[in-house]
Amino acid sequence: AARLHDLLAPHADQCVLIGTRSACRGSVALYAGLMARVAGRSHDAIAHFERATRANARLRALPLLARTQLETAQALAERDAPDDRVRAHELLSECAELYQGLGLHHRNEEIDRLRMRLASGSGAGS
Repeated sequence: AARLHDLLAPHADQCVLIGTRSACRGSVALYAGLMARVAGRSHDAIAHFERATRANARLRALPLLARTQLETAQALAERDAPDDRVRAHELLSECAELYQGLGLHHRNEEIDRLRMRLASGSGAGS
């Protein structure tokens, strides 16, 4: 994951396009953030996710925006620095609203589990 992060990071301002622009998978920063998170680099992951949030919002890629918000909330919960829980709760509310508005309910359980984890005070490792 660390090696993949290092390969993706220089391209974080770009979008993933499949084929001849027939499908867009959103900001490369999302995937760089995922790799940073798996590699235990929470600070880098959060920075990438924040960049991906802005890019996916500009693209109006709402499902990808919601996923990025959820990934950011998870990284914040794992880092558990001051104010991380408050920001994670905000992001969970935003992504849950987006998913609901899109009629996508496949992440509801994941969102609820993270909310419970944050409420119980067990950020990292739970």
